[in-house]
Amino acid sequence: MRASVFFLATVVALALLSVSPVSARAPRVSEVAGEVICPCPDDCMRVLGDCVCGYAEGYRSEIDSLLSSGLDAGQAKEAFLATHGERFRASPKFSGAGLLLWVVPPMIVILSLAGLVRVVRRWSIAPAPAAGGASVSEEEAARFEADLEELDA
Repeated sequence: MRASVFFLATVVALALLSVSPVSARAPRVSEVAGEVICPCPDDCMRVLGDCVCGYAEGYRSEIDSLLSSGLDAGQAKEAFLATHGERFRASPKFSGAGLLLWVVPPMIVILSLAGLVRVVRRWSIAPAPAAGGASVSEEEAARFEADLEELDA
C-alpha cells in the first residue's frame, strides 16, 4: 500500500514538474527581454520585458525566434545585442570596463562609511576640559582683576 502511494505521488510530482517546450518558451523570452532595453526608434529606454511601445512585441518575437532556432537564453541575448547594439544591455557585463561599474559604487559606499566612522570616533574622543580650570600666571590674574575693577568703576 505504501509503495503504491509513493509511486503515485512520484508520478504526479513528475507530471507537474514536466513542462512542454511551448510553455517553457514564454518564460525564456521574458527572461531575455528582461535583460535588454527596448531598441525602438522612439527611444523609450524601458526594459523590453516591460515595454508597451508599438515595437516591443516585434522585438520579443525576434527573441522568440532566436530561442526557437536552438540558442539558449544567454546566446539569444548576445545575438540580439549584436544585432541592435551593446547600448541596449540592461546591466553591464562582469568583465572589462563593465566590471568597474559593479565594483566602484559599492567601494564608494564602503569608503564613505569608513570615513564617517572615523569622523564620529574623532568627535567622541575629543579631550575633556581640565577639571581645575586653566592655569594662569600671577601676572595675568592681576591684570584680569585690574580690568574687572576698572569695569566696575
